Amino acid sequence: MHLTSAPQAAHLQRRQTFNLRAKKGQRIEVRTGQIWVTQDGDPRDVILGANQCFTLDRSGHALVSALEDASFVVRNAAEVARATAVSKRTLGGTQVPSCAY
Repeated sequence: MHLTSAPQAAHLQRRQTFNLRAKKGQRIEVRTGQIWVTQDGDPRDVILGANQCFTLDRSGHALVSALEDASFVVRNAAEVARATAVSKRTLGGTQVPSCAY
């Protein structure tokens, strides 16, 4: 699935996978359940649960696997940057961590 500039929501049942043509800076935000994220060329396995997120640090193929029924949103890098700028203005320059990773 190719993602557009708008955030894309997905729901996976346990053991289903989601192939992502990843771009550096995109963020995966888990709403419910638990997922496993792997990126081509990255030895890490990233496990995320509800209310956690991960910012992709490279472009290429990424695979999202549901360890249990899960829903998540993929946001593009520009949207992540805008949200960060808004939170800085709203919070008087104090940056709140937005991701677990």
